[in-house]
Amino acid sequence: MHEHPFLEHWDHGRALKPATLSDLVSQRSWHSTTLYNEVYRPFHIEHMLGVAVRVSGPCKMHVVAMREKVDFDDRDRHTLDLLTPHLEAAYRYAETAGDLRAQLATLLQGLEIDGSAAIHVGRDRRIRHMSPHAQGLLIAYFHWTDRSRLPAPVDDWLRRQVPATEASFAPPRPLVVERDGRRLTVQILHSHGGPFLLLSERKLRISPADIASLGLSPRETEVLAWLAHGKSNAEIAGILGLAPATIKHCLERIYGKLDVGTRAAATALAVAAAGSRGQRRA
Repeated sequence: MHEHPFLEHWDHGRALKPATLSDLVSQRSWHSTTLYNEVYRPFHIEHMLGVAVRVSGPCKMHVVAMREKVDFDDRDRHTLDLLTPHLEAAYRYAETAGDLRAQLATLLQGLEIDGSAAIHVGRDRRIRHMSPHAQGLLIAYFHWTDRSRLPAPVDDWLRRQVPATEASFAPPRPLVVERDGRRLTVQILHSHGGPFLLLSERKLRISPADIASLGLSPRETEVLAWLAHGKSNAEIAGILGLAPATIKHCLERIYGKLDVGTRAAATALAVAAAGSRGQRRA
């Protein structure tokens, strides 16, 4: 490509104006190059009209039209000259859109740190971008065939929610789906480019193995698992065949080890531990 007259012409800092091949080199000289004989001659390309487009960074961009028989004239050169600013604007738009897509991907990946997932949806409710975790959740909870659109239950819910949200200041009601002992919650976050759907999942049944990372004894872990399901001391005692006083003393030890003071705080830690274990397994 170092033999190409266009590259040599613009690399020497000449004005970025449209030029024809015949402006820069004679036909005889052009036909003597390896580039012509190996690349252009097999396709019967004899004439070119090109322009260098200003782009950012180290990249270079040339737009070239090619013909077989009739050379380009001044009218063609003038037309390309008029088009050049629009080509540059189109390139800048595409570059900006690419940067935004990269930033959006980073944002969606960041949401997954706490187990959440996100889907960016256009105003037509078609999927514009989604995180890998969000795709996995949709596959797990729905019969999903057309991957460019939301699953039918989610699409129907979103279609009903958007008009209601625009007409009221009340927050839209989330979509809640339960399957195989787990619950998926989908919420809407509105933006100018279309809504974001925020997805979060939690287990409905916390097992002792799910909260083993909290460092409690086997008995304490079992008691906390039932506590996280809203069971009272008497109910836990009946399930485990222990006295209520034993459960009370066990909970006091659990509170001390977890550095919490209430049943609600201990439950929150159990739910968080179970959720992080689910993410690692996924």
